[in-house]
Amino acid sequence: MMKVKINFRKFIPFGPILPSSMKQPEIYIHVGLGRTGSTFLQTRVFPKIKGVYYRRNVKFKKAKRIIPKGKAEKYLISGELDNRIMEEYLKPFSDPYNYAKPILVLRRHDEWIASQHRRYIKNGYRWRFEEFFDLEDERVYWTEKELYYFPVIQLLEKYFQHKPLVLLYDDLRKDPEVFIRRIVDYMGAEIEMDRVDLSSKHASYREKQLRAIYSVSGIINLRKHKPFRKKWKNVILNLWVNAMRYAILYLSILLPRRFFTKEEIFPAQEQLLAIRNHYNDDWERCVAYSRQDR
Repeated sequence: MMKVKINFRKFIPFGPILPSSMKQPEIYIHVGLGRTGSTFLQTRVFPKIKGVYYRRNVKFKKAKRIIPKGKAEKYLISGELDNRIMEEYLKPFSDPYNYAKPILVLRRHDEWIASQHRRYIKNGYRWRFEEFFDLEDERVYWTEKELYYFPVIQLLEKYFQHKPLVLLYDDLRKDPEVFIRRIVDYMGAEIEMDRVDLSSKHASYREKQLRAIYSVSGIINLRKHKPFRKKWKNVILNLWVNAMRYAILYLSILLPRRFFTKEEIFPAQEQLLAIRNHYNDDWERCVAYSRQDR
């Protein structure tokens, strides 16, 4: 008699399998954007929210392994995704967790893209602003189409059952306590505001420091990279690269400006104004969306 082998795993749906008596946990996902106070939230606010499981090193892929094994009633996952890679991470996460509630923080387009440019320079990328972003040239690193925000909101609505909580970076700067309260209330949680450090965090580097990095990166590769097959070799290499970058950033404060490039690497005010005007309708749609549940 022929034996039939059945692979029962094929019939088990992907995602958390909960007994009928076990309540489905609440999941909140802070998706970014980066450069909108994410480090402040991740280090000073999220760990202080009561009754919510949060670990800064737990991102979307790791969370899919932790949540099914955990016993918490509420989970908060935080990442600093930009609009170009958001679908890559959120689509697979939404497969088992489409009931998660997204949180999105937005910043005026001109401020955000200028801040991103400075971050890339700090990380060793040698790009003048017009090489990094341009409203008309498609050959730049960040194209005009990739800077729209409202499609991000639509993406979150597509993959998750709940409308995202959309917050504005300007509101965080104006009144951080009210901003934080909106997040905490959205979770149905509590926080002791007197335990939250509201002082300035993650201050921008000076223009002179970034010019120093830009100058040196033309001679030495200061970007993180992985030229070796063995992971430990890449780790050691990038520790050295990081040490080099930060040494340049802080030693450059002591040196005269004439030592560094005089190229026009940062955006002019006219460029920033043009960017703000170009995306104004997109921004107003996002602002209206963020105010609708107040």
